Parts: sequence; structure tokens; C-alpha cells
Amino acid sequence: MIADTERELIATLMQRPGDCWGVELAPENFETEQHADLFSRIRELTADSQPADPVSVADSFERDGKRALATLALRLASEAQTTTQPAVFAERVRMAWRLRQRSALPSPRA
Repeated sequence: MIADTERELIATLMQRPGDCWGVELAPENFETEQHADLFSRIRELTADSQPADPVSVADSFERDGKRALATLALRLASEAQTTTQPAVFAERVRMAWRLRQRSALPSPRA
């Protein structure tokens, strides 16, 4: 399931935030809005030279009043497995997004 791949990728990026810039992804590539929000926050924090570990990500969401996302960040960090190949996982997320985009297009008429 692509949601599992997304969770593992997000968990990896919180453990190794520098890998965030080595993956070719955009927030809209994620199937779930929550994962897109987490990815965006990791990118924002690293772009500002701020820590993007799970606690820092959760704290940033808490400051914004987004407790559910803060909880999700910590839960993913503690429950999801990480990968040594974030670029491969990012490609899977992108491919799933492309498939969702195709299925959303109307079928050509014969």
C-alpha cells in the first residue's frame, strides 16, 4: 500500500532530514494530506537550517496549533520503519501519484 511507503519515507526523512533534498517529490505527490503536510514541514525546517527530527517537527506543529499532525509525526517516528533508499521510496510515491492522475482523467472516446 502506498500509504505505508509514504509513512516509511516520512519516518526516514525525520531521522535523516538532509535526505529530504535528495528526493524529487512535491507535497501534492503524497496520497494523504497529512503526509504532504509532514513532508512540507520537514522541507521548511531544513530550508531554514532548523532541526527536522521528529520532536522538532512535532514541536513546530504544536506551535501552529496542529496537535494531530504533531502526534502523527511522533507516531510515525516511533512505529514506521525507515529505509536506506529514500530516493527509491520517493519514486514509488511519485509513480502512485501519476497513476492517480491518470485514473482521474476521463477515458478517451473511441
